[in-house]
Amino acid sequence: MIRYCSVTVLLVCVVQQVCVDVAACAENDPPAHTTFWPGRALIESTVAGWVDRSARQYGIDDADRKRLRDEVVDLWTNQLAGRRSVLEPLLAEFIEARLGAHPPSQSEIRAWSERALPAWRALQAVMTDTIARMDAVVPAASRPLFEADRRAMDRESRSFDDRLQAWSRGEYTLGEWWEPAQRDAQRKTQDNAQRSTGHPQHTQPPPDTPMPVATPLVVLTPHRALDVIEAELERWQTFVDNFAERYKLSPPQRVSAESILRECRTLAMEHRRSHRLDLERLEMRLADASQDSTEIKAALNRLYGPIDAMFSRLQTRLQALLTSAQQSSPDATATSDATATPDATATTSATATKAAK
Repeated sequence: MIRYCSVTVLLVCVVQQVCVDVAACAENDPPAHTTFWPGRALIESTVAGWVDRSARQYGIDDADRKRLRDEVVDLWTNQLAGRRSVLEPLLAEFIEARLGAHPPSQSEIRAWSERALPAWRALQAVMTDTIARMDAVVPAASRPLFEADRRAMDRESRSFDDRLQAWSRGEYTLGEWWEPAQRDAQRKTQDNAQRSTGHPQHTQPPPDTPMPVATPLVVLTPHRALDVIEAELERWQTFVDNFAERYKLSPPQRVSAESILRECRTLAMEHRRSHRLDLERLEMRLADASQDSTEIKAALNRLYGPIDAMFSRLQTRLQALLTSAQQSSPDATATSDATATPDATATTSATATKAAK
């Protein structure tokens, strides 16, 4: 849960929702200017809600929860107010780029990212302060889960930092920055999945903004590769929930199980981030019916293979949590082979998912 203590929740996710809402009524008539800044009430309720949810998950007592909530709400309200002059223009420019009649140029994206990077890193310091305050009141029984979440948050923060740095170098997918491109990608992916024929069309930046030859050019690609992995991780959560219910895990065991799940999810998300461009390019080629798919599917299976291995390790580590009594219980005997249970069968591997497409 602590991984969500991020400006992503308060600002980026709000921006995404604003983009969706505005795009719904502006698809044929994009606004000339869009600006948005969350009011004090929204900031306070968002931060307070996050603290309350985190406190419940980590078993923080009511007195510490209320004190922590007041401190963190005050911290973020003041910090965001003090940085509004920097953050508000960045938000407005990003929304305008997403909803514009034409895609932003590479130079615009690079300039925006160069300004956003120090602002993001300043907010990272606020996040570090926030997590330190929570660290002081997390009970010992929940510390493994808390530490796993802290590591996950650190990795995701580094991932976002890496993305900003990539954007500042001109490396991006057009769908990340331009709403029409993202919608087109989703539509093409759905159409190709239904028909298995045709050629996806690419959207390029305007011709008056050429990119240097040495700069990687990333054109619009479908995000189905990322959706496959995200869907797989959702099935992992279902598997762990059912495992905990089947074996009647104790509260400490459940904390350990969730910690193991988060560690495996973090590794899977890191794998996805590291191979994102390769996965998207291969998906583009696979969607092109004119190409031989044998080699493409083999390459995709090699990239998705580590996800399967991570799920196998997840199962092994969960089994290691069980006591002898739990392993020999009637429920356990009835489902001794975890991979044969309906729940585990539903947890189809990412590679198998791909092979079926």
